[in-house]
Amino acid sequence: MSNIELEQAIVLYNIKEFKKAEIILQEIIKINKNDSNALNILGAIAAQRKDYKKSLEYLKSSIKINDLNYITLNN
Repeated sequence: MSNIELEQAIVLYNIKEFKKAEIILQEIIKINKNDSNALNILGAIAAQRKDYKKSLEYLKSSIKINDLNYITLNN
């Protein structure tokens, strides 16, 4: 996966197409389980769905990989 897929997922997230964004993000994670940006967006999607436990899991994973990711830290 490239940054193009991540950017596509971000656009889908921003227009509230969460399921489509999630599919792309899960594919990114399959290839690179350490993609902190993909994990961050998955956490945001889970929060939008009010699945706060899952959201926290994704966000903690993202921070563990990159504790300087200011976007994750703001979530």
